[in-house]
Amino acid sequence: EMQEAFKARLRRVRWNNFDGYQRTEVYRHMVEDVLLLEQGFLDLAVHPLIKQILSRYLGPTYQITEAKGWQSLPTNRDFHGWHGDMWYEQKEGAPIQREIKLAMYLTDVRSGAFNFIKGTHQKQHPYNLKSDEASKLPLSDLVELKGQAGTVFLFDSSIIHRQGIPMLEPRQAIFYAYHDPGVE
Repeated sequence: EMQEAFKARLRRVRWNNFDGYQRTEVYRHMVEDVLLLEQGFLDLAVHPLIKQILSRYLGPTYQITEAKGWQSLPTNRDFHGWHGDMWYEQKEGAPIQREIKLAMYLTDVRSGAFNFIKGTHQKQHPYNLKSDEASKLPLSDLVELKGQAGTVFLFDSSIIHRQGIPMLEPRQAIFYAYHDPGVE
């Protein structure tokens, strides 16, 4: 049911009051309101195991702050690059804030999987790496998360990550972000 509801939004571009996807990047079609599409999306967001993990890592005052999905299109281009998610104002001397993202694949992912570099979370304020920085990443610590539809994983969004390349078939995935609402 979740897959069918998501596919329905991918039939056309959102226009005026016609629901559909938004084209935010050349190789991605974005669906912003996944919590409203089907009950399973909401059930996943508030699953007791997820809530327990979030409370332990983020503390008791976290909130869901984003719930969207993408259909990534086949490409050989690294269009999104290595990065940490920049979601808060970064001030000199300020702490690195914690945010957890929950991801779920809606399609089988055999290529273009989520990639991250082990041990890079909470090491620096998140940003987009320049090509010279990316070329120095310890690829021996690279983890590639291929999986079947329904695969769910959580990650600290400060970890250095990217969508893998090449992307040989369309990939559909949803991402929920959770953090303390007091962080600006």
